Amino acid sequence: MERMVTLRASYAGFIIYESGDFSISMWDTLETEELPASIRASKGRKARFSVKGYRLQLLKGVTCILQGSWQASEKGYLNFAAKSAIPVEPDEHDTAGARVAYLSSGLIKGIGKKHALAIEQKFGADSFEVIRDNPELLLGIPGIGMKRMKSIAESYRQTHFIQELHAMIGNDEISLQAAGKIYDVLGTKAGTLIKGNPYLMTTAAGLPFPVVDRVAEKLGASPLMEERFEAAFSHVFALYRRQGHLFLPKAFLLKETGKLLEQRKPEALSGDMLECRLESLIAEKALDDEGHGRIYPAHYADVEKETAGKLIRMKWSALPYDKERYAKTVREFILSQPFRLSEKQIAAITWALVSRVLIITGAPGSGKTTIIKGIVQCWKSLNPKKSLYLLAPTGKAARRASMVTGELACTVDRMLLMLKDTENKELSDSFRSGLVLCDEMSMVDAVKLHALLSHMGETGQFIMVGDADQLPSIEAGDTLRQMIVSGSIRTICLDAVFRQGEDSLITGNARRINQGEKTLEYGEGFRFVETDTDEKTKTVMLELYQRYIKECGFQNVAMLTPRRVKSIIGSDHLNQAVMERLSGRGRGAKHVHANGTDFYVGDRVMENQNNVRANNGDVGTIIGIAACSEDDQLKYKVQIRMDGSEEPVVYTESDMASVSPGYCCTIHKSQGSEYPVVIIPVTESCKVMLKRNLLYTGITRAKEQVILVGQKKMLDYAIDNVDTGRRNTMLAEFLKREDTKMEEKKDA
Repeated sequence: MERMVTLRASYAGFIIYESGDFSISMWDTLETEELPASIRASKGRKARFSVKGYRLQLLKGVTCILQGSWQASEKGYLNFAAKSAIPVEPDEHDTAGARVAYLSSGLIKGIGKKHALAIEQKFGADSFEVIRDNPELLLGIPGIGMKRMKSIAESYRQTHFIQELHAMIGNDEISLQAAGKIYDVLGTKAGTLIKGNPYLMTTAAGLPFPVVDRVAEKLGASPLMEERFEAAFSHVFALYRRQGHLFLPKAFLLKETGKLLEQRKPEALSGDMLECRLESLIAEKALDDEGHGRIYPAHYADVEKETAGKLIRMKWSALPYDKERYAKTVREFILSQPFRLSEKQIAAITWALVSRVLIITGAPGSGKTTIIKGIVQCWKSLNPKKSLYLLAPTGKAARRASMVTGELACTVDRMLLMLKDTENKELSDSFRSGLVLCDEMSMVDAVKLHALLSHMGETGQFIMVGDADQLPSIEAGDTLRQMIVSGSIRTICLDAVFRQGEDSLITGNARRINQGEKTLEYGEGFRFVETDTDEKTKTVMLELYQRYIKECGFQNVAMLTPRRVKSIIGSDHLNQAVMERLSGRGRGAKHVHANGTDFYVGDRVMENQNNVRANNGDVGTIIGIAACSEDDQLKYKVQIRMDGSEEPVVYTESDMASVSPGYCCTIHKSQGSEYPVVIIPVTESCKVMLKRNLLYTGITRAKEQVILVGQKKMLDYAIDNVDTGRRNTMLAEFLKREDTKMEEKKDA
């Protein structure tokens, strides 16, 4: 076993090799004790050695505590394999140069080389004490105003906390990113709070319990402290919430939590100790027992109960309307269409106008788009003084809804952000009394549905449109399906298929897959390419992708895969493979590094968060990378033109942290998107993910051409493997309860 070594060193400014997040660089140290004899320099002189590792901060002239081990390369050269490199703040014994190097390194946002020199010149060895205790004195430095001073002070506090945390627990447990998250949640008293209760790092900041439990042991925390039990329960709930569950069966919860707790001093735990603590948390209202052994975190029980209550109250709230006038408006819309609407389409539009709450569901090609257009057109004509809000879970789906209706649409997240603005009373009032129409409703999770409904009034209207056979939301809950199966919300199911032409094979096969039929129809619009290995599958997919992007353009072709990692046909690997094949990349070309990837002009990228620049899931192309100066340091600004937008958006280097390559994505991530051509792998290595609704969701992203690549037996397996969508949620039951209460109240 390699011996772990800790030593102080500083990056010398030379990079030998760099690829993604991995680097090999040269470092200097005055220490000799932990250096191999072949590296040691004469007394008083710095020894230089190479350091290799992932996500190392290369800060020239800044002393860091390196932790890792010495390793010999194949050629016999010694490298230091670093697990971590934690910057150390200079003290009173350090030189002015060391202080300037640290101040201008980028660790403290808002200080560049010019300001670092000015701070050193004015405050010298007291510089860090000034920033920590009297940051207002920085206002005497030319170029530092109130805003920059506050930014410097806050950034320093966070950096100092990270160093304090690592000094307290060692460098190998909590990453820099995790330490930053702890500070963001717990604030300036984070260090004191953690010393008193290290398990706040799980219950408040969401760090994994096993990591925090090791830290707690280092800090001497008792394995029997109540907070440890609470953190273990919290971790188990969070783990299964990522799989879509809102509650857990009591026996299962106790079993999984017990496994976690027994990793440390199991002899200290008595048999009924865990169950007693569970009952205490239920009594304290931290957890909620909904009967039959169904245990919720209290917040999530409230989310489902309040959602059910609001929907049912809206349903039972009277909606007065002029029957004759409404019928006339619907007739006018019907006559204005170039094709004949089905009875269910007409019923869907009519019920949407006269219902407080309504669900419209159907497969691709069943006429949902026509209905959305009809609802918007008719409702605006009938309610000229009220507001209509057109929403969708993704930016692409919102833009599509906007194109169809001619109305401005936005994402659910963006609308919730605007509604949080307490000063925007006009928006809040109109949202409460207007009509909210949300497309792609299957993607809306329990928390977002609850948040939306909290801003709606019982005299407003909420129309939900979606395909219940698609994958459920990525986050917890199964809202659309639960509302439908409850029978408490009026639902109109469109079962006729109207879409014809080039993509009729797609809609036909989608219907067959949903019905469990394995005899699919193949032709120009729906093809299967047989391959026997993942390597061959990858090669075929890349060849097809390159062929179709030449014919149709990047925006019109998508590789969609069941997996992100753990496979050479996962989206991460395929994205990298595409980028390696592209021209204009390589040494000397202008690029920006983010998330372990070098991005060049022309690269396709995907935004993974909602922000002022773009929405989660938006895909675009880098059209420019320009050098700029930020805090006297060379930085880059990246121009990205998102698909469907005319104007490019500008990303700073730090903004690029939320961006990933956008040539390939998972089928889950593709929900709400449409592409003329879709390429999907169906192979043995994807077996754990292959389910009927996943396959259905993938092929229904295509408008003109679907190409499946892999083994036919795995296609059959996916069709047979029915995901019941069984997520631990009680929304349907809560809806039935609330509906029954309202009915009894009416009859009383």
